[in-house]
Amino acid sequence: MFDFNPVGLLILRNLIILPFRAPRIAKDYERIWLDEGSSLEVYAKELQASVQKFIYAN
Repeated sequence: MFDFNPVGLLILRNLIILPFRAPRIAKDYERIWLDEGSSLEVYAKELQASVQKFIYAN
């Protein structure tokens, strides 16, 4: 797709993107995560359990 200079990418990532992105993303993850863990994992396990219960009941 794009061919970037590796040194330029290193500078862009370490000096511009990561210092500003990490604190903002950490706040988002803190808001999204549940007490039981990752919301995706928790809801996937609940869905799996309800589907298994439905299948075995029929």
